[in-house]
Amino acid sequence: MALTGRATLLLSGPSNCGCIHHISSAGRMGLNPSRLCFTGLPVPRAGGNHPSRRRAAAMGMDLSDSEQLSADFPDRVRARSGAEESTAGGRREMLMSIMLFGLSSQLARAEELSQDSAPLLLKVFSDDKVGFSMLRPADWNKVDKPGASVYFEDPQSSKNNIGVTVNPVRIPSLKAFGTVDDVTQKLIAAERDKPSTKEMQVIRVQERQLSKDTPLYQLEYTLDTSRGSKRVLTAVTVAANKLYILNIVYTDGSKSPAPVAIDDALHKVLNSFNLII
Repeated sequence: MALTGRATLLLSGPSNCGCIHHISSAGRMGLNPSRLCFTGLPVPRAGGNHPSRRRAAAMGMDLSDSEQLSADFPDRVRARSGAEESTAGGRREMLMSIMLFGLSSQLARAEELSQDSAPLLLKVFSDDKVGFSMLRPADWNKVDKPGASVYFEDPQSSKNNIGVTVNPVRIPSLKAFGTVDDVTQKLIAAERDKPSTKEMQVIRVQERQLSKDTPLYQLEYTLDTSRGSKRVLTAVTVAANKLYILNIVYTDGSKSPAPVAIDDALHKVLNSFNLII
């Protein structure tokens, strides 16, 4: 079949196929223009015996069902999009929580490091009644302790403390009690006899002279006990038939090392102990 004239493309209104129709400008093909689709083939109108109807019936469907599925398709797309957005939102919230947790951990660690590096302020303490003086942490609490002439406690941890005991003795001098090595050995034996002691290590032993050539022994050692690890700084002297013992205890170990600022300050306390005679 030959077509005369030139074909024109028109956008048709609603039809059975919704396609662009070819219309012969000659109009002599004997075909209804509304039944031509862009393929150039006649478009069968939907009817009861149309092949598409027969196929739908064989599948147990009515064309109205297909139309309903087509109508519901945008709703299903929107529901899927909503679910995807909800999942993406949950992931964003999880990532944000992780980021905030990491930031808070970093800030807490920075604050901890800042506290560790802050110096421990010291001030002079003296007891004219029993006759001694020393430095003490300015913000530590003074508490009553049975048997102690004075006792200071870290408000952040009761495991960090300073105590001084003064008791009468018959010997006039520390030398009569023994050398610094003798005192160290007796101290080691006493500590190791305690049930809570697991391990003891002596770090430093030294002797220094106070006023009127009064000897003072200083000892530093670490203890690993059933209640944790700690460091002990001790000063011992005898004057006017009185035994003076300064004991400084604070948490220190491989798992919980003492802050440098606290360690430095407490060593200053040890070296500051003196007699008022």
